[in-house]
Amino acid sequence: MIYTNTVLSDVDPLNYYLVVALIMAIFIIILTWTLISIKKNKKAIPTKHMKSSKEDTKVLIEEEVMTESKVDTPKTNSKRITIEVNSCERDAFSILGKVMYFDKEKNPGDIEKLWNDLGAQYKEIAIFAKKDDHGNAVGFWGAMSDETMNFLPWKELKEGYYMAGVEVGDRIKAPKGWEKWMIPAFAYLYARVDNNYQEVFDYVIHDYIPQKGFHLVGAVQEYNCPEENGQLYLFFPIKKL
Repeated sequence: MIYTNTVLSDVDPLNYYLVVALIMAIFIIILTWTLISIKKNKKAIPTKHMKSSKEDTKVLIEEEVMTESKVDTPKTNSKRITIEVNSCERDAFSILGKVMYFDKEKNPGDIEKLWNDLGAQYKEIAIFAKKDDHGNAVGFWGAMSDETMNFLPWKELKEGYYMAGVEVGDRIKAPKGWEKWMIPAFAYLYARVDNNYQEVFDYVIHDYIPQKGFHLVGAVQEYNCPEENGQLYLFFPIKKL
């Protein structure tokens, strides 16, 4: 204690306070710089949790973009089907065959059964079939008529009389168990069917005929062409002759 009091008593009080202030200033500067460095290091080095969150956000955004693309991009069908519609006129002609009343909603498979019946019994009427120059039948018809048998369009285009038959001469009389129809003379639109029956039917009925200013004035008829290995065509009556 004697030594301490002696040393301090020899120091100028003003210089003493200056030294203390300088030491405090240096300490504060060092402390401040240390805190700043620690803070910068925390920002520069992210934790695993922070990195994972960022990656998850990126994936989420990519999934949302993909979802929006699926919604906004319309679906396209690479297979383009061209429906060609032609026109013709036909005089009245006769068909001999098997008849049923058909309701598309109640008995959709009955037409196929009717054609099977025709095939099984066709030899009974083959002699009556109208022939071409090569001795082949000129045509097999899926003929239709409304319930009044006036050959008007089917009721709501879904039900009416249907005949599976072969074209015959007008003077032929129907044998027992068979029926004969005479289809009136019409001007027709017709189109080829290639495994797209309903598509062709709907296009001509709901698009082509209204666009051209025509009207369906008779029942639609199905024609199977023997010269084209039974190629199916649909005939749409647009004018009675």
